[in-house]
Amino acid sequence: MKKLLVIPFLCILLFSCSNKKETALENCADNNFLEKKKNQKYLVEDKEGKFFLASLERELIKIDKKGDKYWDELKKYENEKGYSTDKTLNNLKYKWHSDKTDENWKNLKIYEGQIGYADDEERKRLNDLWYSSRRQKDNKIAEIKKYLETKSKEILKEIKFDNKININLYYEIYKKCEIELEQTSTAFLKRWSQ
Repeated sequence: MKKLLVIPFLCILLFSCSNKKETALENCADNNFLEKKKNQKYLVEDKEGKFFLASLERELIKIDKKGDKYWDELKKYENEKGYSTDKTLNNLKYKWHSDKTDENWKNLKIYEGQIGYADDEERKRLNDLWYSSRRQKDNKIAEIKKYLETKSKEILKEIKFDNKININLYYEIYKKCEIELEQTSTAFLKRWSQ
């Protein structure tokens, strides 16, 4: 009788270990598949997702155009004032951007003060407008990235494993996860079984 009780227990134990490995392998493959940026966009195929993504991308294009306009205005103004042709200013800016030392920053700021560049209110205004559009662009890109990551994770979790494994790239990634599992089973299971 005791032997009969041991058999179901062993079956349950083997099944749970096997299930844990399968879950970890699928989590590994899902995560690595989603890291390929083009696959995030590829997964967002439903009408709602495509529409929302398209609206975010249209907003990004508008922000980009506005930023280009501010950049053009700033460059035009700097040309008119002679800042863009000032060799000393350009050399100091180049030095600062190339190695970012305190000494180069100090030298740049001293020279900008001498030629009135630092106190030029119109240049500051145009520069602030351009930087503002850059921040808006960065925020919109981050919003698009976050949407793609969130939405594609949701979609990938809904797809059955038998369908995912038929995607060539997913299959290749899954094979790499299997190799990683063989090489470092304990670490792999701790990382991916959640």
